[in-house]
Amino acid sequence: MTSNEEFEYERDQSWLIWSETDIQYKELPSYPREYNFSFSPPEELLENKSSVYLHCFFTTPNALLDESKRKFNSRQVTYKMIPLVSLRKKKKNRELKKLMGGVKSEEKEGDYDDGSEEERSLVEGGIESELIPHWRPKVNLALVKDMPGFKVGTIPSPILKHLHFYEETGELYPTLYDNDFWLLSTSFTPLNSSLAGEPLNLSLSFNLISMWQWQLQNQMDVRKTEK
Repeated sequence: MTSNEEFEYERDQSWLIWSETDIQYKELPSYPREYNFSFSPPEELLENKSSVYLHCFFTTPNALLDESKRKFNSRQVTYKMIPLVSLRKKKKNRELKKLMGGVKSEEKEGDYDDGSEEERSLVEGGIESELIPHWRPKVNLALVKDMPGFKVGTIPSPILKHLHFYEETGELYPTLYDNDFWLLSTSFTPLNSSLAGEPLNLSLSFNLISMWQWQLQNQMDVRKTEK
């Protein structure tokens, strides 16, 4: 995990926060692969002057990560970079007066009148939004299993953008999937000076996902972005 978008081994190797071994490509992990991490955010991050990136590697045993080494073999390494800070909308309410509605005198305590649809639309219409940096608290990295022998030129574009091929042979690298399908937008934390001295938490997990589940989630994500 570094503040650099591009990974350089010599510069970034000391920032390793999690490592797992004995991962089987075709079998589910025999125990939960999870890790929780906390750190104090630097002032630059809270002032939106820097960012944080998670660099994820899936390798064969004893594979080198340093591309400058002569024995480095790119066929032994699958890589994915995941930004942990993103710009998201912050709701900002204007000061509005509600002319109708409220507690009905004949109703019991706790039973409220929400007002008419017109009144609610006026309140909702008073909501402004601005983009501010938010911290992502959870990353679920999944390895897609049961992948068929895809050939370049025969793959639908929504799937193709997630695949990586070895240029010399056309072989398909194992696919690392950033599975944020169940990640709620309300779980993101706005980054600002009020977090100075407070820890930022990051929950990491690893699992396998079947190809049909992966395709289904991708299709649903595409439909959401098209709306």
